[in-house]
Amino acid sequence: MWKLIITSIFLLTVLGVGFHGASGQNEHGEQIKVSDLDETKPLDAPPTETLTQTNSDHHDDDDDEETNYDKKNGIDNDHDLPPVPEGMVRENIMKWSTPTLSDEEAYSVRLPSSFKCDGCTAIAFQISTGMAVFHEKKYRKKKKMAPESEVIELIENICDKKTFENYGLKQMGGINRLSGPGTEAEEEPGMMQGGGKWPNRLAMMCGEIAGELDEYDMYKAVVEDGPEKLFQLICQDNENSVLAGCMEKQMKDEL
Repeated sequence: MWKLIITSIFLLTVLGVGFHGASGQNEHGEQIKVSDLDETKPLDAPPTETLTQTNSDHHDDDDDEETNYDKKNGIDNDHDLPPVPEGMVRENIMKWSTPTLSDEEAYSVRLPSSFKCDGCTAIAFQISTGMAVFHEKKYRKKKKMAPESEVIELIENICDKKTFENYGLKQMGGINRLSGPGTEAEEEPGMMQGGGKWPNRLAMMCGEIAGELDEYDMYKAVVEDGPEKLFQLICQDNENSVLAGCMEKQMKDEL
């Protein structure tokens, strides 16, 4: 009799997994109540959608560190730009447009009179630079001057339109100015309208200036006195209209 009772209890214990409140572990060692199981799924079934949703709320340490860094440095990830420091104002983006040309600026074969000083300044820069480089390479170490024939050839090469290919118009304070190497407008921000007639115009003016002065005198001015002396010779001669391109500017500066 006792053996039958013990055997029945044993069988009920073994088969007790089907009773409410029994528990077990899946293959991951997770404790699962039998009451929570879907009878159609084995114990090692993948996590349910609810578990997946719970896991999505987890934050990595790296994310926390990045968030803390942004807060510490005042960075707002909802905007492209960092906040402006207190007491400062964000500058507006500058916008430039190409210069509007007058009929003379657009169609004249010669350099318009309003650009005489800028043009003369550009030509003085090119001549003085070309002569300085020429003398440095060939004659400075020899402590002698170049022969006149070489200087004449040098001036002819400088007064070629290829020398002035990088010049054009740029607006400064609403006024069209000639811009390029050696000019005042070169360092100013803005859009330059280059090419077109400008190289030919400057080459023509360069030839006219060279025709008014002795080439060797220009060469000596550069070698002995520097570029400033050449600028005075070809741009500030009050007695020669061709060489007085910057006289008006000089008088304004002196007032």
